[in-house]
Amino acid sequence: ADLRFVRIPRRQEACVPEAIRRRTTGTGRMRHLKKIQHRFKNGFREGTVAVSQKKRTQSAASN
Repeated sequence: ADLRFVRIPRRQEACVPEAIRRRTTGTGRMRHLKKIQHRFKNGFREGTVAVSQKKRTQSAASN
C-alpha cells in the first residue's frame, strides 16, 4: 500500500482562539499572498518603468 500521503488527524478544536491563530493566514508559506501584499504596498502599479538612478541623483542635486 502507498502510505506516503496518509493524513494526520487534527484535533477538532476549531472554535478555540488559539487553534484559529495556529491555522490562520500567515502561518504557512503564503506563496501567492506574499506577492499580493507587495503589490498592494506599491498601489498595484503595472506597465511602468522605474526611474533610473542617474536621473534620480541628477534631479536631487538640481533641487
